[in-house]
Amino acid sequence: MIAQDNKQMNFYYSEDSSIAKQALGYLEASDKKIQLININETKLTGTQWAELSQGVGTTIDGLISKDHPSAKDVIKDGDFDEHDWIDILNNCPQVFEYPVAMNGSSFLLVKTPSDILKFYGVDSPALNKPKLGEEQDTKPASKNDNYIE
Repeated sequence: MIAQDNKQMNFYYSEDSSIAKQALGYLEASDKKIQLININETKLTGTQWAELSQGVGTTIDGLISKDHPSAKDVIKDGDFDEHDWIDILNNCPQVFEYPVAMNGSSFLLVKTPSDILKFYGVDSPALNKPKLGEEQDTKPASKNDNYIE
């Protein structure tokens, strides 16, 4: 089982992923404690893979980029079960399609680097787009707006 802590962000990624590298920049800006789990170095258990896939609403093979050149070599002509997909992820981590962020009991499949912002609170009020020629109003709309001027 994966420990769930609201004060800590777990980030499961392959160091080969450009999305993961960019998302790390967003993570470093967080005030939360971050635990990075590079699956190239840390093999996950079957239970952990199952928990990650269920958390993001897919199956274990749904975490794999089947179009990746390495995956095509590994999965050609294959009929795989859950344990086979786990072995593929642990032995060929570059096929891990998207990083997974976890905060407490919330999971997020990070398809773009900025997806990680979904775990952050709003730092500024919702701003209305000004009409052409008007200045942007950046004053707090209420006393509950929490942002830096």
